Amino acid sequence: MTMAARSGFDKNGDTRERLLLTALHLYAREGLHAVSLRRISTEAGSKNSAAMHYHFQNKLGVVQALLDMIARELGRSTAALRLEHPAQRSLRSACRDTLLPLVQLPARQNWGADGVRFLSRLVSEGDEEIAAMVNATVAPFWQRVDRTLAEQLPELPAPVRRLRLMFMSTNVFHGVAEAAWLTHTPLGDLSHFDEDTLLDHLVDYLLHHPRSNTLADLVDVCENCRLERVVLPLHSWEFLLLAVPVMALCPGQRLLTAGMALGLGTHLLADQFSNPVTPRAYLLVHRWRNRFRRSAFFDPVALERRGRHPV
Repeated sequence: MTMAARSGFDKNGDTRERLLLTALHLYAREGLHAVSLRRISTEAGSKNSAAMHYHFQNKLGVVQALLDMIARELGRSTAALRLEHPAQRSLRSACRDTLLPLVQLPARQNWGADGVRFLSRLVSEGDEEIAAMVNATVAPFWQRVDRTLAEQLPELPAPVRRLRLMFMSTNVFHGVAEAAWLTHTPLGDLSHFDEDTLLDHLVDYLLHHPRSNTLADLVDVCENCRLERVVLPLHSWEFLLLAVPVMALCPGQRLLTAGMALGLGTHLLADQFSNPVTPRAYLLVHRWRNRFRRSAFFDPVALERRGRHPV
């Protein structure tokens, strides 16, 4: 059975589109170099074995036509997102909205899954002419990410930052393309994540791998609520109560104890009003009664205003 018959194409329909979608399916499944133009014509149900040459001239013409088709669809999705979110609040939001059209492509078009898999093959293509075509399509996104990372990571040399970002680019495309593989990974079935959650993890992977871990990363992890539990025993008003018995038992250390208590109290007040936390976040009893769940500490509304993960 021909590809045209399997795909339900109308033999009297647009021949060029039929050839193009057949090429996309075969290239996505088998790769560029395993499929000839003659085979595409045959699989598409064309009676003319030279149909591909007539419409696209050569394989580079087919690749360019496929990239144009995918880019148009991604462009339409991106334009719609910009109308919904005209002003991005953070790097995370911008990257999420940029990747979202790619993640949603399989659901938006019947050829979408093949399109994503085709792109994943092309990003690691060694042919210079094909690489130039791919770069013209995907370069604007990676250049925007690189400029923003340069502002946030001025200490990281540009060649190192860009090398890490390009390592990540292939992983991002392959991750989106092979999502179906999650049902049978070496670590079990991971397919229970929904599309929105997968996108969040993809953005996390993109934004946090180009950099080395620092104290700022720890703060970012906490503010983004990627911790299931928040204990912080010293960050509690109850801890101040220890100053009373210490001052009673150690009269010679009253001044030092009072100074430490004043410092801790000032610190807690500053944290309370500057961090996206709930009103009772720094009450240890409150956190304990809620089993130290992050929802007892972080305020989802305040997090959303900062462009962070909601609780």
